[in-house]
Amino acid sequence: MESIRGRLTVWYATALILSIAVFAVVLYFARRSATYQDLDRRIQSEADLTAGILAESYHTRGVLVEKDTAGRPVLTPEVAAVLEVVPSMRSRIAALPARGPPPPHSASRPTARPCTT
Repeated sequence: MESIRGRLTVWYATALILSIAVFAVVLYFARRSATYQDLDRRIQSEADLTAGILAESYHTRGVLVEKDTAGRPVLTPEVAAVLEVVPSMRSRIAALPARGPPPPHSASRPTARPCTT
């Protein structure tokens, strides 16, 4: 490209590509930082909630952990039921061995009714 028009087009295209790339990198790191800060706040909140629940349960019941038939430590059913309020604990409690009958479902799903209009 020998003409001034061709050179200017290449320079402007290069400047545009570089500015978009810099903007994308800045945006990526800003969102990444905000996401990690939000995650840290949520983890701290759940840890504080769990620590409070365990401390209160220990003061009330005195025992938080029992041994199962294989000798592995498991949470007592009462403590496991109390920890159900912590969202991240639900999956961990579900992975624990079952102890006793499952709790009854509080609400069943409504069934769909046919439309009669």
